[in-house]
Amino acid sequence: MAVSTSARAWRSVSASAASTYGSLGAVRFGETKIDGAELYDTQLSLMTGVEYRSTPRTSFLLQVMVSSPVAHHFGDLSERSREAALGLKHRLGDHFLLEASVGENLVVFANSADVVFRAGLSWRP
Repeated sequence: MAVSTSARAWRSVSASAASTYGSLGAVRFGETKIDGAELYDTQLSLMTGVEYRSTPRTSFLLQVMVSSPVAHHFGDLSERSREAALGLKHRLGDHFLLEASVGENLVVFANSADVVFRAGLSWRP
């Protein structure tokens, strides 16, 4: 049985309609050998982004994330991943937030998904 844990630190700075933010994350893997691949026991990620509020309810996002390699001597999984995402946030009423984005790997193309589509619906009391 493999158990993974993660931690994340977050910082945000706002100015009028635009804000920047960043995040430093760490994942500790519970298992370091899977199907012949020797994994690092920890993966670190650094993410930074810009949010532009076009209306009080709608924002556009641009994020860039760099993550450390996952595996030792295992092709592209032994390289850092560099990804960018472009997204949209829209508040629905007083309690719901709809988020959608598309992401792309920027440098090494075989160590993460070619294109990522994300969507989320959040409820905030």
